[in-house]
Amino acid sequence: MAKKYSLKKYRPKRRRLRVSLPLSNKGIYIFLSFVAFIFFAVYITNNVSKIKIKGNIFSNIIQKVTIDIANDKIKQDIMSTLFMYKNTVYVEKIKEDTIKYISQKYPFIKNITIKFNPVTGVLSLKGEILNSIGYISNNKKFILSDGSISLSSYNSPSELIDIRCKNECEFSKKDIDLIKNFLSYKNNFGTNFYLYFSDNKIYANDDEKSIIWGSHNFFNEKMEKINYIVNDARKKITPPLNIDMRYFEEGRILVSPQKK
Repeated sequence: MAKKYSLKKYRPKRRRLRVSLPLSNKGIYIFLSFVAFIFFAVYITNNVSKIKIKGNIFSNIIQKVTIDIANDKIKQDIMSTLFMYKNTVYVEKIKEDTIKYISQKYPFIKNITIKFNPVTGVLSLKGEILNSIGYISNNKKFILSDGSISLSSYNSPSELIDIRCKNECEFSKKDIDLIKNFLSYKNNFGTNFYLYFSDNKIYANDDEKSIIWGSHNFFNEKMEKINYIVNDARKKITPPLNIDMRYFEEGRILVSPQKK
């Protein structure tokens, strides 16, 4: 009996076609750069201990001086003082002596900062000029805008509020703010205007009136009422006047003639 055989269909194996492409110029350049980098890295690793930096990038020699103060005359004076330190070694005593010099000669200059850059050799100075807001007649000193006391003033005394005190002149922050407010309204008062601090009371006086100011509150509202009160009181009372504003917040203002 004949045997039956099942024949499988022959399928040839697929082979991947390999195509070798020549390297482009860019590829060659990248490859050579990579090889060069490897050799350079190996060289550096083997010779890093032999590399020496010549010279010192930091220097304590003052090569240049810069000053940031908003007055050319004062700036020139301080510059001439600091210029003598040029080409010398920077030490902290230079900073201390310079601040002392400025504080004594220009006590109205505050927030003084002096910095030295050892890389560039630049010595820089900054300072802020503060205007005065009041002149204290008792001790002939000036009140600066930050509330500190100065022996001299940057701005003219004629621009300031005359301040007088019964005892020692000591001012709180509220007092300083009040003086600044009066300074902005100085022209609203008559001749010989001054503020008088006595026994926790503040008086605003001129030749025509003496005002017990009361609390520090409602400054603008009080100023508006004063002009009206003075104009109305002149019709009934002969100046100079006493005006008591201590009860302003209760809705009362007391006006009377000054005793001769």
